[in-house]
Amino acid sequence: MSHHKRKYEHDDAPCSSKRPNPYGETVVRASFTKPFLKEDIEKKAREELIQEGINEKHNEINRGISQALLRREKQQELEDAATENFARYKDDEKMKAHLLSQVVFDDPMRDRVEAKIYKKKMISGTLYPKYKGTFPQNRFDIVPGYRWDGVNRSNGFESKLASKFNEREADAELRYRIESEYQQ
Repeated sequence: MSHHKRKYEHDDAPCSSKRPNPYGETVVRASFTKPFLKEDIEKKAREELIQEGINEKHNEINRGISQALLRREKQQELEDAATENFARYKDDEKMKAHLLSQVVFDDPMRDRVEAKIYKKKMISGTLYPKYKGTFPQNRFDIVPGYRWDGVNRSNGFESKLASKFNEREADAELRYRIESEYQQ
């Protein structure tokens, strides 16, 4: 018994930092018994950094790429305006270009200019063709596609809904007229 006691005596002795641990490095384990390694911790930190970058890109895309470009252009215009002179002169090229780009309602060449602008936008892909004819009313004012042949293939629900709405408005107007006649 004493031999056994002496053999394990050093186990109960307090471990000092001067003396190395005779059993080696302490391994910390998780509840699922996988040891935590420094490489795993570093790898997890790198993955979190990458994920943060991905989330940042997603947030930028969700805010809208076109809107971001418009915001940058607007910001650039404001910065340019801050550096320009306040007074405008006859020979100001920027002002002339700006005025020429605007379409005026009374302009006799307006139709041609608008057609030219429309054609440029169609070619560049910023504008899509629209249906130019008449179409039945719907709840959401959705315009049909430009290839629509004009045949109404609905089941009649939209027209019934519109007629009910019109009936209610007509009844309300009639009630108002009758009430106003009785009050006089």
